[in-house]
Amino acid sequence: MWLRIAALALVLCSFASLSRAAGSTAETIYYIGEAATTGADGSVERHSYLIARTMDQSASTIAESAVTFTTGAYAEASSVMKVDGNRISMTAGSSEGKGELTSKPWEWTFLRLEFEIPRAGLKIVDYNFLAEYRTSIQGHKDFIRGGTLVRQEDVVLHAVDKAAYEAKRAQLLRK
Repeated sequence: MWLRIAALALVLCSFASLSRAAGSTAETIYYIGEAATTGADGSVERHSYLIARTMDQSASTIAESAVTFTTGAYAEASSVMKVDGNRISMTAGSSEGKGELTSKPWEWTFLRLEFEIPRAGLKIVDYNFLAEYRTSIQGHKDFIRGGTLVRQEDVVLHAVDKAAYEAKRAQLLRK
C-alpha cells in the first residue's frame, strides 16, 4: 500500500492535459510510461506506470488516478492535491505531503514534494520535471527510512489519448 501512495506522489506532482471538458476549467491528460525502481542493493525492477490527471484551476485541485506495480500486482489508487499559488499539499490515506512548484501557476516546470508514510516508516522526497508536461513528464523519488536511502524510483511518462490509456489500464488490471 505504501508503494501505491508513493506512486501517487509522482502522479500527483506532475501536471498536464490532452482533453478539456466543454465549459469547464478542468483538463485531463492521460500518461503511459515506465518506472525503474532501484533497491539499496543496486537491483533494478521495471514496470508499466499509468496516470490520469485532472487539473481544475478554478477549484485549485489536481486529481489523479495511478495504476502502478506494488507487491507483485498492478493496482489503482486515487488522490487529490490542493494548489495555493506555488505551494501544494496532498493527503492520500494516512500520508500527508507538502511541496513547492516552480514557474507560473498552472504552467509549472518543476515540483518538489516531501511526504511521510507513517505505517511504513518512510519519508519520500519527490522531484518532478514538467517543462514539457503536455507531451511528457519525468520524475525521481528517494525513499528514506531512518535517515537511510532504501530505494529510488525514476519514472518517464508520455501523453496518450484516452483510448490508449483505457486499453493499457484494462490490460494491467485484467479488466
